[in-house]
Amino acid sequence: MPIITLTTDFGTRDPYVAALKAAILKEEPGTIIVDISHEVERYSIPHASYLLTSVFRDFPTGTIHIVSVHSLSYKQHKFIALKIDEHYFVGSDNGLFSLLSESPPQQSVRILNEKAERTVFPAKDIFVPAALTILRFQDLLKTGEPINSIETLTNLKSYYQNNILYGNIIHVDGYENLITNIDFMTFEKIRNGRKFLVRFGKEKTDFLGLNYNSVQPGQCVCLFNSNNYLEIAINQGKAASLLGLGYNKKVMVEFF
Repeated sequence: MPIITLTTDFGTRDPYVAALKAAILKEEPGTIIVDISHEVERYSIPHASYLLTSVFRDFPTGTIHIVSVHSLSYKQHKFIALKIDEHYFVGSDNGLFSLLSESPPQQSVRILNEKAERTVFPAKDIFVPAALTILRFQDLLKTGEPINSIETLTNLKSYYQNNILYGNIIHVDGYENLITNIDFMTFEKIRNGRKFLVRFGKEKTDFLGLNYNSVQPGQCVCLFNSNNYLEIAINQGKAASLLGLGYNKKVMVEFF
């Protein structure tokens, strides 16, 4: 059965998500629609990229992912469809897709649709028709014209300067664990056997746990989560509330 996933910053209060699903099911009633998340922080490309990279490879290859986050941000941004790691993506060329993989897209096209210049709801007017075309033909060229490159973002990634690895909190999960954009491979490459100190808010630690139970209930722990990103948590507690930290707050790792 064909699968289409949805990732948006719409929330669930309004009928926007239902409108997308209705548009898909009206044309292809047998489609399996999976919600990755509709609670992306408004306009947040880093948050959306984290949620997508956490899960999209768990779907069968050939899955189509509609992404509507910050989709009408700039007039010069194109609406695009692309193939990354054997998965199809449809959305705005706002830099988000450059954060999903270390490898460049296998194929990219600019979506050609007469509504593109005037739409205020591109997810329904542009992305859904393109996704359905891909579903039917498994061919990106049926949706538009080839392009040689996509918008890339590098300033949203962690960076290293003067023995300090700088990152940000990009997601607060339902347990109020704080997930950063510092990944394990970057950490280990820079660390190179050196000692380190993780600084966040008013706290600091030189200990990395294997899991939440590496510390006693109520204690704070830093660890690399199942997606290999540095996470700050409190065992059986709410790190965001208790530490006074949240989305986009800075986290630093000092090496010495």
